[in-house]
Amino acid sequence: MFTAGSTGVARLQWAQRVSNATATIFLKDSTMVVTKLSGADVAEIYYAQDGSIREGEIVSLTGDGVSQVTKSSIPYDSHAIGVISTKPGIVMGEADGAGKPVIVGLAGRVPVKVSTKNGDIKPGDYITTSDIPGVGMKATDAGRVIGKALTGLSGESEGTVAVFIQNTYFDGVDEAEYANTL
Repeated sequence: MFTAGSTGVARLQWAQRVSNATATIFLKDSTMVVTKLSGADVAEIYYAQDGSIREGEIVSLTGDGVSQVTKSSIPYDSHAIGVISTKPGIVMGEADGAGKPVIVGLAGRVPVKVSTKNGDIKPGDYITTSDIPGVGMKATDAGRVIGKALTGLSGESEGTVAVFIQNTYFDGVDEAEYANTL
């Protein structure tokens, strides 16, 4: 804390860069708010009637209210919105739902439960919902996806991969396959 008339050095740090510049000035009666973020995703509070929803599971809107979700259980589910976060950096939301509050990662990096039922998952593969409740799979057809795999999974039937959440539409054509058609 700086008080009027005190002297000293303030060291400010942004994204691993340190500023010791003499041009950093704090005026009397000024306020500086510092927030340290950890975690790698932006999340919102949603609500679920299903108490078995766990971190890493993909959830979809239920249609029962503005912030009601359930485990996704339809391949390429157009109602999928995100993944139950493990360690969000930012959490937003209001108490406007019923049931158990759940933190849904909507953007950024989140561990996601997946199955290799559509083949091995490699970094860069799009991940979509599957018929296994809450579990994703590699997208091989056109449809809604929840993001891109940052890590891979092979051989096992189920596991976890890091996914960059990017709720979008996949046209069914792999980027490498598309490059070969040019």
